[in-house]
Amino acid sequence: ERIGLLLTMDMLGMLAFEPLIHCISPDQILQVHCEAWTEPMSFAYGVLLVLGIFLYLLLVLELGHVSIELSQFRVLCGSAAKQILLCLGVVSVVIFSFALAITALTFTVPQPEIDEGSHGYGWSHEWEDTGTILTTLMQMALGLMPLSEVHGMVEHSPLLFVIVAIF
Repeated sequence: ERIGLLLTMDMLGMLAFEPLIHCISPDQILQVHCEAWTEPMSFAYGVLLVLGIFLYLLLVLELGHVSIELSQFRVLCGSAAKQILLCLGVVSVVIFSFALAITALTFTVPQPEIDEGSHGYGWSHEWEDTGTILTTLMQMALGLMPLSEVHGMVEHSPLLFVIVAIF
């Protein structure tokens, strides 16, 4: 409401400095260059014109309402980002914990022999060290590793398969 009132006052001020009013001759002919229109009047009219444009934009946009909506959006995005980071942190801790458990398992349980012709099931290169175990578990968590590759693990190490199945 206040913006509307300010815009009305601005328009009345612009009317007082309107060139059409000052430059119409008595015989109703508009003059391009007139003596009544001075440089200070032109400056005042320009300032009021710019102010009127911004007041009109504020009135149309209802900046207060938009500001509240943007603040709510920012809060929601911040909350969502925190939740995503928390979820990624939990997934990372779970992957790291299972990788350490599988690494400990590979050092305490004898590794079965794998023929050169097999596809690497069991204690293959996916389960050699902590780094490759982390990578393999991450691929499994993201769905990048087909579970058919894990199926052959049952024959070579049921305990490893149980740990991966729990994962």
